[in-house]
Amino acid sequence: MTHRQPASCWMPHRLRTLAVILLPALTGCAHKSLYAGYVQHEPSFDVVDADLSGASFGFTGAATKEARTRGFVQVDVRSDDDVGLDLVDFSFGGLFYAPTTGPVRPGLQLGLGLGRADLEGLDNSNSLVSLSVALRVDWQISERVGLYGLAGIRAYLDTTEPTTCNDGTTSTSVGQGTCSHHGGINHYNDYIGDSTEPEIGFGLTVSW
Repeated sequence: MTHRQPASCWMPHRLRTLAVILLPALTGCAHKSLYAGYVQHEPSFDVVDADLSGASFGFTGAATKEARTRGFVQVDVRSDDDVGLDLVDFSFGGLFYAPTTGPVRPGLQLGLGLGRADLEGLDNSNSLVSLSVALRVDWQISERVGLYGLAGIRAYLDTTEPTTCNDGTTSTSVGQGTCSHHGGINHYNDYIGDSTEPEIGFGLTVSW
């Protein structure tokens, strides 16, 4: 069986590890940009249908301003107060632009992420893996400022460990012998489930 550190610490630790690896690589690129925008998503999880809205904050890097491929890291903060769901997602991936010239650049955005969902009524937070694909259009309105819009699909996979031990660690096993060296079983975790639904977003970019 596998034991992990407390769920309240495990997800931030994984996100910090990814950030430490990815951010230095992107900040070393010759052309960089920051973006911030609004995102709308209506995931249908196994236990709740939500209407999530919130903000996206990201950083991209490329070898040159004209490069057709860019790497990105992004943080999404989304919530639905009506059902009591809060979701944070850290993702990374690539932007692949079509071979066009001019201020408008259409492309494909592919992302892989790690997330955490907190739903009222569940005894625990849920760990998620996210996969996203979107059509994205960037419009450069000046030398440094631009706008973007995207429409695509985002899938969430619930990767929550099934058991929480009395010392706060989590375990991949259930039943007799689980948490035997961690103070015994505290509770079995609830699952929010998986979801694959469309999402849209738009926002502002600043490049240098």
